[in-house]
Amino acid sequence: MLIAEADEIIPNKYSLKLFESLHERKKLWSFKDASHNSLPLNQTLLWWQELLLSSLHYTQKCVYIKYENI
Repeated sequence: MLIAEADEIIPNKYSLKLFESLHERKKLWSFKDASHNSLPLNQTLLWWQELLLSSLHYTQKCVYIKYENI
């Protein structure tokens, strides 16, 4: 889960409460000076690579259903 500590739209207390309520394997990336729309999204950054790897691991355990014409 990503948290922008200076988020002006979603207060951190709600993001942290959601994170704490998750019972699956989880990881929190918190960005001190980031706002809701200013997360550092450079794909060469370490956190981004960790996120992609953890997402890949998770998707291997999931079933996807593609909905069309809804």
